[in-house]
Amino acid sequence: MKRSDLKILYSNGLISSKPFSYFEIKDKVAQYRKQGMSKTDSVKATAKLTGVSIVTIWSALRSTKDIELV
Repeated sequence: MKRSDLKILYSNGLISSKPFSYFEIKDKVAQYRKQGMSKTDSVKATAKLTGVSIVTIWSALRSTKDIELV
């Protein structure tokens, strides 16, 4: 997926072609982080649960600077 495609998806509130908004994904990652999981493990668990790729989730969090928040 190209960076321009990601910007379009983010502007529409979607993180990928899957029916999950960026905020739902971010909240799920944050929930796993609060349970004591590492950033990597929380992103992997969220990807497995939602079907959104690890790279897409990581790129979304990194591009919006939210990776430090979770």
